[in-house]
Amino acid sequence: MIRLRCSGNPPTEMELSGTRSELTELRDAILRFCARKRPLLEVPVDQEADPAPYERRLSGLRLIRAKDKLRILIEGQRLFITGRLDLLEVFARALPCDAEQAPSQVHFDAVDRVDHVEPDSLGIVLALTP
Repeated sequence: MIRLRCSGNPPTEMELSGTRSELTELRDAILRFCARKRPLLEVPVDQEADPAPYERRLSGLRLIRAKDKLRILIEGQRLFITGRLDLLEVFARALPCDAEQAPSQVHFDAVDRVDHVEPDSLGIVLALTP
């Protein structure tokens, strides 16, 4: 099961991590969600993961279809990723499940992806773990 961790209040650092199979499963679930044009995808996450080196773990991930660029935000204990279906696919394909070695990281934020991510969106580290 994938792990979601963050630091700061409000959050300033965030990580979504998983093994190759966990990230592949997440990518495929997001791509199916987009192909079926559903309004919402709820993804289960590891509720027992140690948050270190971050301050806390998050308890849920929800992807929501919207009409704008991607927005990544935390509300309560849940990570929300909203945006157009084509951009949710961009996010899914950025997951490092096909990286040649673990660990591997991808930084997904508005600085590097100005055409895909809203400027007020949180950045997130997508991490492949062994």
